[in-house]
Amino acid sequence: MLGSFPNPYPDELLYSVVARYHIRSGNKSFRQTHEELFETVDLQSDKIVLPNNLNFLTSQLPQGSQLTVESLIKKNTLYPFFRSFLTPIEPIWDLLGKRLH
Repeated sequence: MLGSFPNPYPDELLYSVVARYHIRSGNKSFRQTHEELFETVDLQSDKIVLPNNLNFLTSQLPQGSQLTVESLIKKNTLYPFFRSFLTPIEPIWDLLGKRLH
């Protein structure tokens, strides 16, 4: 479990929050920070836009944190923008596993 994690600013991308955490953590490499937060060292640029393994991240947050996977996706990723461009599939499910239609 993490001792602390920055609260996202309104409309701040998760990547920026992770960068602030990295600076405050004292980790020597971003790879170390990424593994600590996401249990993986996959640093591909697409993970910046739509990060994965958010369940692990939220499970590591300090006790009392109000951040959830759903709130991070909706408020701190570019998913709301990309959602309008996704190809519809019947039935349509969004990234949160909820039926849209």
